[in-house]
Amino acid sequence: MGTTLREIVYDIGGGIPNGRDFKAAQTGGPSGGCIPKQHLDTPIDYESLKEIGSMMGSGGLIIMDDTKCMVSLAKFYLEFTVSESCRKMYTL
Repeated sequence: MGTTLREIVYDIGGGIPNGRDFKAAQTGGPSGGCIPKQHLDTPIDYESLKEIGSMMGSGGLIIMDDTKCMVSLAKFYLEFTVSESCRKMYTL
């Protein structure tokens, strides 16, 4: 808790493979949010993530490089959520 996203990606994780650029990090599992490059220095804790529109959720962290499609990731999570909800869609 409190370690910045930049430290996690570059110091602990060894950076982005093949010299690619960081695009975003997805946090919190299916109901979490995406953290774009401009928030790389955000500490990973409940309050800081909430301030930038993300969440800790299940604690998952997916790092995307500049070749990854965030729309595809969102589609995957939507399909997962529908499947886990017995294929019931709810509208507000």
